[in-house]
Amino acid sequence: MQTKTYGGATLAYTVAGPGGTNKPSRPDLLLLHGWGVDHTTLEFISADLSKDHKVAALDFPGFGESPEPAEPWNNRRFSELVEDFIAAEKLEKPVLVCHSFGGRVALDLAARRPDLVGGLVLMGSAGVRPKRSGKYYLKLYSYKAIRGLAKIPGFSWLLSDFIEQYRMKYGSSDYKKASEVMRKTLSSVVNEDLTGVMSGIKTPTLLIWGDKDTATPIEHGRLMASLIPGAKVPGGGLVVYEGLGHYAFLQKAPETLKTIRHFLGQEVTHA
Repeated sequence: MQTKTYGGATLAYTVAGPGGTNKPSRPDLLLLHGWGVDHTTLEFISADLSKDHKVAALDFPGFGESPEPAEPWNNRRFSELVEDFIAAEKLEKPVLVCHSFGGRVALDLAARRPDLVGGLVLMGSAGVRPKRSGKYYLKLYSYKAIRGLAKIPGFSWLLSDFIEQYRMKYGSSDYKKASEVMRKTLSSVVNEDLTGVMSGIKTPTLLIWGDKDTATPIEHGRLMASLIPGAKVPGGGLVVYEGLGHYAFLQKAPETLKTIRHFLGQEVTHA
């Protein structure tokens, strides 16, 4: 992988495929991975499509070979980083091929800078705020109350261990594994609802989902497909893999490649 610094963030990335005078008249691609993993989850896409396309893939800050940011980031900061990367690597209106958290970043970028994005492939994409139960909010407000008490002189040392135990008991697996900076980053991004910007996304959009996805439920995919005008173009829309979960695109790799190639206007597949 190569490494460069963009806006103070060190980013590890790869670029593969034809370029220069040998580059065919096919769109560039940029692969954006999900939370808690890195670019390797999308490597099968790069390996296949880089035969015909310039394909870039990156490790978001805090994942893979990219070091964590110095302070917590929000979704917009990740989106701006991708924007800078597209310009610096001279990607020409790339199609953003995304999984989970990567889709959240891509949705923000496509809404803000439609001139930079040639298409979206959203696989189990985040971006819809999940519905929360009363029990969830009870836990949340209890935690906030305890954390508030911990700021009072004399209470911090008494409550510090309790707060950490509370985090470990009720936090998600991603939250439990993360450092303090990445925990704060995760808390920021998961609470942002992007449904309000989806009606303005007219770039062609393909959605790929597993109907048993519990991280980003199929209802989120259906909602995105209904809200994003670009999902209604020929080749776009929602493709559902039955009986599969959040990594359905990976479990159905040959079908995923065929679907993406169809979306890109290519019926031919390589042996």
